[in-house]
Amino acid sequence: METDAESQKRISAFRQSFERLGWKDGQSVHIEYRWAAGKMDLIEQYAHEMVALNPEVILASGTPVVAALQKTTSSIPIVCAPVNDPVDLGFVKSLAHPGGNITGFTYIEPELITKWMGVLKDATPDLGRAALLFNPATAPFYRYFLSQIETQHLPRPIALEEMPVSTPAEMESAVAVLAQRPGGSLMVGPDPFTIVHINAADLPVQQPTKFEFVVNLRAAKRLGLSLPPNLLSIADEVIE
Repeated sequence: METDAESQKRISAFRQSFERLGWKDGQSVHIEYRWAAGKMDLIEQYAHEMVALNPEVILASGTPVVAALQKTTSSIPIVCAPVNDPVDLGFVKSLAHPGGNITGFTYIEPELITKWMGVLKDATPDLGRAALLFNPATAPFYRYFLSQIETQHLPRPIALEEMPVSTPAEMESAVAVLAQRPGGSLMVGPDPFTIVHINAADLPVQQPTKFEFVVNLRAAKRLGLSLPPNLLSIADEVIE
């Protein structure tokens, strides 16, 4: 998302690295930006727009963006930063020899999700269930990962559940339901939807709804304090 502070830091680092290589935006190179904010319709639209510009290279942030660009062009070089499990998702033939127009960086695969579960189990030995929150529209690959994990032998078995959501309201409701069941934990899978909706700006500032005034009369007597009756009368609790 364009207004996100973390996104701006990444863009700044990207520009600075380009300038160190002698490429300055607006002078020796022209850079076009598109911000889809995790919306699949915009991702598809911008993929077509970028390809229509016929750039020398496209930097794609996130798996849905790479998937949209792959359907749109097989000739323009695409650098993914990052992408999930590019081999199993069909973006490249192998990590060592991609064999097409896509290369870059990867970071999530089924084995890593299994390790997440192991860390949760180590932190909470009596843990019996883990739910993975994701948006099937922007991160359909997580369902594939979950099916792979279910066929593997886990050294410390935990019931693995999928928690698909498509709106902030669904996310809030799903987390609330999970919290009511004991022995559970939550894993939030990185994808454009969850990244966009973790901004603190969307979380309202909460105010206290209940105030209690407690007077410790026993401690007051030990300190030699004499508390007036009107003060004691408004106390919610008096410790004698």
